[in-house]
Amino acid sequence: MDIRAVRTQGNGCKGLVFRAHVSRYVSGGRICERRELRLLKRESCPGCKECGWIFDSQAEDLSNGCGVSLDNLEDGALYRLTGSGTPDHETGIVDWIEWDLSKVDIGA
Repeated sequence: MDIRAVRTQGNGCKGLVFRAHVSRYVSGGRICERRELRLLKRESCPGCKECGWIFDSQAEDLSNGCGVSLDNLEDGALYRLTGSGTPDHETGIVDWIEWDLSKVDIGA
C-alpha cells in the first residue's frame, strides 16, 4: 500500500499510520525484545467515525489476550491498522473484529 493512497481515501479518513520499532537488549540477566507501534499523528486521521474507535477496541482486545499481532514487524517500517467486523444479526453489536496491519510504502 502506498502512503499517497492512504492520504487520499474517498471518505476523507487517512486511517491510523504507525512506525514500527523493534529493539533487543540485555538487562539484569534477561535477554529482551520490545516491539511497538508509534502513531504518526501528521500522517494519521485525527479521529473520525471510521477510525476513532480503534484504540479503545485494541485496549479491550489486548486485555482479553487478542488484538493485532506485532510478531512480524520490521523495524522502521510504516504500517496502517484497520479493523472490520460484522454486527450480530440479533443485537446489532460487533463482537468480533478482524484486525489488519498493512505495511505502507513511502511514496515519493
